[in-house]
Amino acid sequence: MKPNLRDVGVFEEYLGFSRRLDDNLRRYVVETTTYNFSTSISSNLVNAMAMRFMGFGIFELGLITSIRMLSVTLGSLVAVPLVYRFRVYRLRLWLLFGALNRVGWALSIFTVLLPPPVNLISLLALIALVQVSGAIAGIAATDTLADMIRPSFAGRFLGILASLNNLVALLALATTLFTFKALDATSAYWVLYLTALCFALISTVALASLKDVKVAERSASTNLFDLILKYKDVALETPRTKRYIAVTTAFHFAVNVPAAFWDYYIMRVLGGDEFWITVKNATTLASKVLALRLWCSIIDSVGARRGTIVSIASTSPIPLLYYHSTDLATVTGISVYSSLAWAPWDISATLYTYYLAPENKRPAFVSLQNITYNAAATLATAVGTWIGAHMGLYYVFIASTVLRASIAIISAKLIPELDVKSEAPSPSKVS
Repeated sequence: MKPNLRDVGVFEEYLGFSRRLDDNLRRYVVETTTYNFSTSISSNLVNAMAMRFMGFGIFELGLITSIRMLSVTLGSLVAVPLVYRFRVYRLRLWLLFGALNRVGWALSIFTVLLPPPVNLISLLALIALVQVSGAIAGIAATDTLADMIRPSFAGRFLGILASLNNLVALLALATTLFTFKALDATSAYWVLYLTALCFALISTVALASLKDVKVAERSASTNLFDLILKYKDVALETPRTKRYIAVTTAFHFAVNVPAAFWDYYIMRVLGGDEFWITVKNATTLASKVLALRLWCSIIDSVGARRGTIVSIASTSPIPLLYYHSTDLATVTGISVYSSLAWAPWDISATLYTYYLAPENKRPAFVSLQNITYNAAATLATAVGTWIGAHMGLYYVFIASTVLRASIAIISAKLIPELDVKSEAPSPSKVS
């Protein structure tokens, strides 16, 4: 039986709307918050679970990390012909692959019951499945939501919803910490993963209750040549999307140069421990909740373009500030500043993803973003690791700062304007 979402007023109160959310958006709020609570527990504990119960070492964890990244790329490639071919059924694609993604993460605990090497093979296969499914579901979801949420309403709604999701992630972190304190490790893992499974099922029910707001264009089957042409159109022949992808991909590279060293710096250089890392993560989530609430109104006033440029510029000093931190207090302060700096990016990037590309190019645009960002992050991590090993950590962090600052200057010229003030035509609602 589906929950009576008309009676759920807490989301409206939190979101601060003077009028009621329509049924579809209310159901989406339930879907995305329960999804994030579930995966904030299940996906984040996979590596630790594998180390504790399966004895995985560097090689196996490297395999898991590689599979997670490569599967997103594969899923993004598969999604384009699939979403174009069955675009009229895009909500069903979101439901099918979204369910595989969230339930799959929650079921990963059961691989510990298998003997080696079956447990490793099973866990890698499951991770590949949930990551491919998540990439497909994400593109189908973006295509659906872009037509579901009015553009003039999107900045405020998505900003406050992101704030709510950060609050949910903080709650998941608190739940994880409390459970490990209250129970022995084995019991804690099972309780947490079964809790994640329950919320994954609730999220799936809420997703199944959504209705598409318009009949998407039915496309012919997409072969490899058609797929290449779609990517070529978005990446090379549409100036606005071409400039945006080029700048933001470069920014993802700059950001991920020190990706392997944030926690390493705390534990190996500053002499901190897991408590420091937990405090840092909790501070980031808590301050992001407030930062997103603040920025969602500002983005409505200044626009997504200015929000993007400001965010890129204000994140530039973070690596050097982090490198010069000396204790937990300064790490916590930098986490608060980081949340304020990243909040406008979180909102603006979502708006660009939804509304920059024309509707008929949207799935290819979202897919290309996933592929280029993932490739940039992978390459940047490798470059940062090489710099750290041969030149020292200082040069890793300064490289990221210099690159971010340079891209901020470039972005002021190349990031296109995004008009989300005008209302889209009101589509006819279909089941």
